[in-house]
Amino acid sequence: MSLTMTEYIEVNLIGIIMLLTMMLYTGRRWDWKQWDESGTFIIMAASNTIILFADIVIYLLRGHGSPEMMALTHIACVVYFFLGGVFCYEWVRYVFKRLYPLRQAPKREHWILQVPVAVNSLVILASPATGWIYSLSDANVYHRGPLIWLPFIIGMFYWIFSTAIILGEYRHSTQSREPGVYRTLFAFPLFFITGNLLQMRFYGLSITWVCAAVSMVTLFMERQKDQLSRDILTGLFNRRQTGNQLAWELGRLPASQDYLMVAILDVDHFKDINDRFGHLMGDQALIQVARILRGQRSPQRFREPVRRR
Repeated sequence: MSLTMTEYIEVNLIGIIMLLTMMLYTGRRWDWKQWDESGTFIIMAASNTIILFADIVIYLLRGHGSPEMMALTHIACVVYFFLGGVFCYEWVRYVFKRLYPLRQAPKREHWILQVPVAVNSLVILASPATGWIYSLSDANVYHRGPLIWLPFIIGMFYWIFSTAIILGEYRHSTQSREPGVYRTLFAFPLFFITGNLLQMRFYGLSITWVCAAVSMVTLFMERQKDQLSRDILTGLFNRRQTGNQLAWELGRLPASQDYLMVAILDVDHFKDINDRFGHLMGDQALIQVARILRGQRSPQRFREPVRRR
């Protein structure tokens, strides 16, 4: 094995190890009964991991032209391109779940967003026979096909669409968020797009999904920062983050036309629940209260602009 091949595999393996670590950590803390942004994050990390592994397989089998080795290369190429579309589609879903965790998307929206990745998948599945996306030489060497640009264009569609959603929410936010949340969502596609452009420009350079792994690390770090600001039991903001959020709200209030309201709640008979049923049941009561609070939306009349005089 040449030094170049060894270094190439080592870089991909580092990306795989990082992604597996993030997946395991996120999976341990995720409530599997509730499909939220954590579930979408795991799908993205798993897709990225399998793509990097498929990339290693394609590289290792290069030059081995037996029918069995060529069949394995075809499988790795199909998986590589298919999961690339899935990754981009799941990113859009992640953006929606991150910005609107309580929103129930209509079925029509799901179908519209799935059309590009479905078209991409059909073309990829046909490529072993047609050579549309890629082809293999007699020596089992990968070559680009005439439609190699299609996965890139479809990926760009999802990136542009998600960026438009983030920008629209940033400009007309109905919820209070720190600017760091938007910065992370805006920055996430940049590594991926940069790597993709370089890979399309310089044939033989394969860095797109290593760059995607780097993007996943930045997203993971933002998620961990968010976790540190929340109560581990209920998922609500802890005291430190509540103070930071209130200070941020007060700072932005003079330049806005919104009302700022603060409510202090007390759970009736909470001590009786602990005394009669135990502290574990008391914890469940707090979790249920938190779910009720997260499920409430501000009445429309409280979001009306203040009339200046």
